[in-house]
Amino acid sequence: MAGDISRVAVWCIACITVFATAVIYLTRKKRYDRQEYRRNMTNAMAHNLKTPLMAMSGYAENLLANVHTDKRQQYVEAISENVRRMNGMIEQMLEIDRLETGKRRKA
Repeated sequence: MAGDISRVAVWCIACITVFATAVIYLTRKKRYDRQEYRRNMTNAMAHNLKTPLMAMSGYAENLLANVHTDKRQQYVEAISENVRRMNGMIEQMLEIDRLETGKRRKA
């Protein structure tokens, strides 16, 4: 009888250990997956923001250097469009953050 109780106790301790290990593993995996997702998302967003930024830089340099003065209006419109595009991307990033953290959008 004492031997049976010892075996049951050992079995219970083993089950608790396995369960605790699984919980720790899943918690760490979830944290790692979330960090990996954020890292990938940050890299993608940086790339997506850099493209219109580089276009705006080129247009602004042309404006400053008075290159193709006949295209000034086109350059200004392209810069404005890229600013709107970047603003939209930033708004999406903020919305994702709000959704992930459960915060409400300010009016």
